[in-house]
Amino acid sequence: MEQVSAFAVAARPTGVKYRFHLFALIRPAPGITNRSMIEKTENTKASNGKVGFISLGCPKALVDSERILTQLRLDGYDVVPTYKDADIVVVNTCGFIDAAKQESLDAIGEAISENGKVIVTGCMGLEADKIRETHPGVLVVSNLHACEEVVRCTGFWQERLTKTKMQALSQLRVESNWSKTTA
Repeated sequence: MEQVSAFAVAARPTGVKYRFHLFALIRPAPGITNRSMIEKTENTKASNGKVGFISLGCPKALVDSERILTQLRLDGYDVVPTYKDADIVVVNTCGFIDAAKQESLDAIGEAISENGKVIVTGCMGLEADKIRETHPGVLVVSNLHACEEVVRCTGFWQERLTKTKMQALSQLRVESNWSKTTA
């Protein structure tokens, strides 16, 4: 999938498939952010996992997206440009008009079908029942401007998914060793 800067999100034509976005605070545009923030985010070692991010909506939602992404990066997460590279996907939604709500539901659906592990935030989060009814596979639905909650939930689910992967590998090793000893 093509990488798009945060500043192109609002201009993205309707009908275009959703894309992962690497935002200005992660790959800063010249003159936009504080140099110390750039150095801090670029020099942070990613070790907690990989997060994909889709942002829809107004400039306020974009600010929330930048805050979430910056905190995730500072907490050691790597922000990746594709669904297949992501351990988990965050979708920051818009719920202002019906067309925006449908676009948000479509983006959530695409993220679930492509990745399966999705956290939803933003204006559409106020309609959690509708999101869960349409997409029961969503891990978490958080409310508008809940940046800290999204970061906390990402960490919780990342840890849980990592433990599940390690348990599966451990079980595979046990079964493999068992089959060798019984053969």
